[in-house]
Amino acid sequence: MAGHVAGRSRYDLDGAERCLAQALAVNPNEPLAWLWTGINHAWRGRGREAIECSERALSLSPLDPMIYYFNSLASTAHLLAGSYERALELSERSLRDNVLHTPTLRTLAAAQIELGRAREARETVRRLLETEPGLTVSAFRARYPGRDTAEGERFMSALEAAGLPA
Repeated sequence: MAGHVAGRSRYDLDGAERCLAQALAVNPNEPLAWLWTGINHAWRGRGREAIECSERALSLSPLDPMIYYFNSLASTAHLLAGSYERALELSERSLRDNVLHTPTLRTLAAAQIELGRAREARETVRRLLETEPGLTVSAFRARYPGRDTAEGERFMSALEAAGLPA
Protein backbone atom coordinates (compact mmCIF):
# COMPACT_ATOMS: atom_id res chain seq x y z
CA MET A 1 0.00 0.00 0.00
CA ALA A 2 2.83 2.41 0.87
CA GLY A 3 4.32 1.92 -2.59
CA HIS A 4 1.09 2.73 -4.36
CA VAL A 5 0.51 5.78 -2.17
CA ALA A 6 4.05 6.99 -2.91
CA GLY A 7 3.41 6.82 -6.66
CA ARG A 8 -0.23 7.83 -6.87
CA SER A 9 -0.45 10.50 -4.19
CA ARG A 10 3.08 11.82 -3.80
CA TYR A 11 4.22 11.26 -7.42
CA ASP A 12 7.35 9.59 -6.04
CA LEU A 13 7.70 6.87 -8.65
CA ASP A 14 11.21 5.91 -7.51
CA GLY A 15 10.01 5.49 -3.92
CA ALA A 16 7.01 3.53 -5.14
CA GLU A 17 9.24 1.22 -7.13
CA ARG A 18 11.45 0.53 -4.09
CA CYS A 19 8.47 -0.18 -1.80
CA LEU A 20 6.77 -2.43 -4.32
CA ALA A 21 9.98 -4.36 -5.02
CA GLN A 22 10.35 -4.91 -1.29
CA ALA A 23 6.76 -6.12 -1.02
CA LEU A 24 7.30 -8.59 -3.87
CA ALA A 25 10.53 -9.82 -2.31
CA VAL A 26 8.58 -10.65 0.85
CA ASN A 27 5.62 -12.16 -1.00
CA PRO A 28 6.09 -12.83 -4.73
CA ASN A 29 2.47 -13.99 -4.98
CA GLU A 30 0.82 -10.75 -3.79
CA PRO A 31 -1.49 -9.72 -6.64
CA LEU A 32 -1.93 -6.09 -5.55
CA ALA A 33 1.84 -5.60 -5.39
CA TRP A 34 2.10 -6.90 -8.95
CA LEU A 35 -0.81 -4.73 -10.10
CA TRP A 36 0.63 -1.58 -8.53
CA THR A 37 4.09 -2.40 -9.86
CA GLY A 38 2.51 -2.66 -13.30
CA ILE A 39 0.80 0.71 -13.08
CA ASN A 40 3.98 2.30 -11.71
CA HIS A 41 5.83 0.97 -14.77
CA ALA A 42 3.05 2.34 -16.98
CA TRP A 43 3.36 5.79 -15.40
CA ARG A 44 7.09 5.66 -16.14
CA GLY A 45 6.61 4.73 -19.80
CA ARG A 46 7.76 1.11 -19.41
CA GLY A 47 5.05 -0.59 -21.42
CA ARG A 48 6.41 -4.13 -21.64
CA GLU A 49 7.04 -4.30 -17.89
CA ALA A 50 3.65 -2.74 -17.16
CA ILE A 51 1.87 -5.41 -19.18
CA GLU A 52 3.89 -8.29 -17.68
CA CYS A 53 3.19 -7.17 -14.11
CA SER A 54 -0.49 -6.39 -14.59
CA GLU A 55 -1.13 -9.67 -16.40
CA ARG A 56 0.64 -11.51 -13.58
CA ALA A 57 -1.64 -9.77 -11.08
CA LEU A 58 -4.69 -10.89 -13.05
CA SER A 59 -3.43 -14.46 -13.16
CA LEU A 60 -2.82 -14.50 -9.39
CA SER A 61 -6.28 -13.25 -8.51
CA PRO A 62 -8.76 -14.11 -11.28
CA LEU A 63 -11.76 -14.21 -8.95
CA ASP A 64 -10.86 -11.27 -6.73
CA PRO A 65 -13.90 -9.43 -5.32
CA MET A 66 -12.27 -6.24 -6.64
CA ILE A 67 -11.62 -7.68 -10.11
CA TYR A 68 -13.00 -4.51 -11.71
CA TYR A 69 -10.05 -2.64 -10.14
CA PHE A 70 -7.52 -5.20 -11.40
CA ASN A 71 -9.03 -5.04 -14.89
CA SER A 72 -9.04 -1.25 -14.78
CA LEU A 73 -5.38 -0.83 -13.87
CA ALA A 74 -4.37 -3.58 -16.28
CA SER A 75 -6.31 -1.81 -19.03
CA THR A 76 -4.40 1.40 -18.31
CA ALA A 77 -1.10 -0.49 -18.45
CA HIS A 78 -2.09 -1.88 -21.85
CA LEU A 79 -3.28 1.51 -23.10
CA LEU A 80 -0.02 3.20 -22.18
CA ALA A 81 1.94 0.35 -23.78
CA GLY A 82 0.02 0.79 -27.03
CA SER A 83 -1.91 -2.49 -26.70
CA TYR A 84 -5.26 -0.85 -27.47
CA GLU A 85 -7.40 -3.92 -28.20
CA ARG A 86 -6.46 -5.48 -24.85
CA ALA A 87 -6.99 -2.12 -23.10
CA LEU A 88 -10.48 -1.99 -24.60
CA GLU A 89 -11.25 -5.58 -23.59
CA LEU A 90 -10.10 -5.08 -19.99
CA SER A 91 -11.94 -1.76 -19.68
CA GLU A 92 -15.17 -3.36 -20.84
CA ARG A 93 -14.70 -6.19 -18.32
CA SER A 94 -14.07 -3.68 -15.55
CA LEU A 95 -17.18 -1.69 -16.39
CA ARG A 96 -19.36 -4.81 -16.35
CA ASP A 97 -18.52 -5.06 -12.63
CA ASN A 98 -18.46 -1.34 -11.79
CA VAL A 99 -20.19 0.90 -14.30
CA LEU A 100 -19.29 4.08 -12.37
CA HIS A 101 -15.51 3.60 -12.17
CA THR A 102 -14.22 6.81 -13.74
CA PRO A 103 -10.59 5.67 -14.24
CA THR A 104 -11.91 2.84 -16.39
CA LEU A 105 -14.09 5.22 -18.39
CA ARG A 106 -11.06 7.43 -19.07
CA THR A 107 -9.00 4.49 -20.29
CA LEU A 108 -11.86 3.15 -22.39
CA ALA A 109 -12.37 6.51 -24.11
CA ALA A 110 -8.66 6.81 -24.92
CA ALA A 111 -8.49 3.22 -26.23
CA GLN A 112 -11.54 3.85 -28.39
CA ILE A 113 -9.89 6.94 -29.90
CA GLU A 114 -6.67 5.04 -30.56
CA LEU A 115 -8.71 2.34 -32.32
CA GLY A 116 -10.54 4.86 -34.52
CA ARG A 117 -13.86 4.57 -32.67
CA ALA A 118 -14.44 8.29 -32.08
CA ARG A 119 -18.24 8.11 -31.84
CA GLU A 120 -18.03 5.46 -29.10
CA ALA A 121 -15.31 7.48 -27.35
CA ARG A 122 -17.53 10.58 -27.28
CA GLU A 123 -20.32 8.50 -25.71
CA THR A 124 -17.86 7.15 -23.13
CA VAL A 125 -16.78 10.71 -22.27
CA ARG A 126 -20.43 11.70 -21.93
CA ARG A 127 -20.85 8.89 -19.35
CA LEU A 128 -17.61 9.92 -17.67
CA LEU A 129 -18.79 13.51 -17.29
CA GLU A 130 -22.11 12.34 -15.84
CA THR A 131 -20.15 10.57 -13.13
CA GLU A 132 -17.38 13.15 -12.70
CA PRO A 133 -18.85 16.52 -13.77
CA GLY A 134 -16.34 19.26 -14.34
CA LEU A 135 -13.48 16.92 -15.24
CA THR A 136 -11.10 18.44 -17.77
CA VAL A 137 -7.94 17.23 -19.45
CA SER A 138 -5.90 19.85 -17.59
CA ALA A 139 -7.37 18.82 -14.21
CA PHE A 140 -6.65 15.17 -14.94
CA ARG A 141 -3.12 15.98 -16.16
CA ALA A 142 -2.40 17.84 -12.91
CA ARG A 143 -3.15 14.76 -10.82
CA TYR A 144 -1.83 12.07 -13.16
CA PRO A 145 1.49 10.48 -12.09
CA GLY A 146 2.54 9.69 -15.68
CA ARG A 147 1.91 13.19 -16.99
CA ASP A 148 5.57 13.84 -17.89
CA THR A 149 5.93 10.90 -20.29
CA ALA A 150 5.21 10.65 -23.99
CA GLU A 151 2.66 7.93 -23.14
CA GLY A 152 0.94 10.22 -20.66
CA GLU A 153 0.76 12.98 -23.24
CA ARG A 154 -0.73 10.54 -25.77
CA PHE A 155 -3.34 9.59 -23.13
CA MET A 156 -4.24 13.27 -22.59
CA SER A 157 -4.47 13.91 -26.33
CA ALA A 158 -6.75 10.91 -26.78
CA LEU A 159 -9.04 12.14 -24.00
CA GLU A 160 -9.24 15.55 -25.62
CA ALA A 161 -9.96 13.96 -29.01
CA ALA A 162 -12.76 11.98 -27.31
CA GLY A 163 -14.39 15.22 -26.23
CA LEU A 164 -13.13 15.75 -22.70
CA PRO A 165 -12.86 19.54 -22.31
CA ALA A 166 -9.33 20.92 -22.31
